[in-house]
Amino acid sequence: MLQNPTVVKPRYALFDGLRGATMLSMVLYHFSYDLFVIAKNHSQWPTLPAVHLWQQSICCTFILLAGFCWHWGRARSLRRGLLVNACGLLITLITWLFMPGQLVVFGVLNFIGCAILLTIPMHRLLDKIPCGAGIAVTALLFCFTKTIQWGSVGLFSWQIKVPGQLYTPLLTIFGFPAPGFWSSDFFPMMPWIFLFWLGYFLSCAFRKYTGRREWAMVRLPGFSKLGHWSLPVYMLHQPLCFAAAMALAEFLR
Repeated sequence: MLQNPTVVKPRYALFDGLRGATMLSMVLYHFSYDLFVIAKNHSQWPTLPAVHLWQQSICCTFILLAGFCWHWGRARSLRRGLLVNACGLLITLITWLFMPGQLVVFGVLNFIGCAILLTIPMHRLLDKIPCGAGIAVTALLFCFTKTIQWGSVGLFSWQIKVPGQLYTPLLTIFGFPAPGFWSSDFFPMMPWIFLFWLGYFLSCAFRKYTGRREWAMVRLPGFSKLGHWSLPVYMLHQPLCFAAAMALAEFLR
């Protein structure tokens, strides 16, 4: 009796392309950061409204897509979560040794690694929640807790002060940074876990309500390939951006 050949699950290249476009935007942002902040000592550059919006668009899209794609890598979630966390810790070690002024503690890779691992025991519970309700609740919780690391939660001008006793070293990574804590790239579990799970529920809706998915397999030339190799690109682009920014700053003197 002939055995059925192994069925290869289709890869939705469009989402790789979106991740790749976000990666390119991130590379340009980090090059600009290295040039203006580190090389030219323009410390106020990241606080400019347009620059802050640029930075937020990158991290929000990156985390949303990570949650969206969790389902398709579920069988390898433990390995992926540990690998991404290891890469995040490596960045912390490198910045601590060579760039203490730009120290990264619990940056975006550590957050995504922990979010992947946390979703492993949580996905059965999450799957019991209707997609629409999950989208609405996680979006609301993300907005509600967006300012938690600065001591309050709420929406718009309505804010509730969070007890200061919660802001301790033990709870820093959960969104309650201890007094004096500083990191050049900090993504605590709250509020970002809700954005990750918003991506998870958007993926649930995509899988449940879209019948024909040919459009999701459309490749974005260049971007889809870049998105497929997003982790190596993330790890390698930082020193290259720094070197290029320093060289350009020296050339322009």
